Amino acid sequence: PSAALAHDEVGNLFRIIRELTAQGVAVVYISHRLEEIREIGDRVTVLKDGRTVAVGLPAKETPTSQVVSLMTGRNVEYVFPKRPAPGSHDGKAEVLRVRELSIPGRVSDVSFSVRAGEIVGLAGLVGSGRSEIIEAVYGARRFSGEVVLEGRPVRRGGGTTGAVRLGMGLAPEERKAQALLLDQSVSRNISLAS
Repeated sequence: PSAALAHDEVGNLFRIIRELTAQGVAVVYISHRLEEIREIGDRVTVLKDGRTVAVGLPAKETPTSQVVSLMTGRNVEYVFPKRPAPGSHDGKAEVLRVRELSIPGRVSDVSFSVRAGEIVGLAGLVGSGRSEIIEAVYGARRFSGEVVLEGRPVRRGGGTTGAVRLGMGLAPEERKAQALLLDQSVSRNISLAS
């Protein structure tokens, strides 16, 4: 329930839940945000693949790693690989190169590259242009400059269909506004990947 709420609104929701439970009302709170469950919950039931795998775990004492392990079916230490040492990507193949990318009125002369196995983060305040840069690289926005994917130039104006053909994917920052097709049929949504 908190996914669409601002921080102060979440606080208000939790206040109301606490008032209700103080009056003897039972509350079933469903969330993937473990810190919320720990804050307001008494007991935790864990589901994995539609089946109950744990019942009645104490919310405040059960380690997050145990809950994640129950949800995923494996220990947390095996979920994420060890971080490579700084500079360890030097010499690895360049997967993406962006040179002098400009979007009129948004950003100018942005350059960066991404090597195999590397994670590059773009950070900035809302309105700084970070989202627009990624949209341009993905073909969802017009730009000037150069984008090269695995040695092949990405056509400006090739659109998102061209990006998909080149093997790109985009996980948008705002799922509700940019990723869900709620006005489309179930069959249309199921067949999107093809």
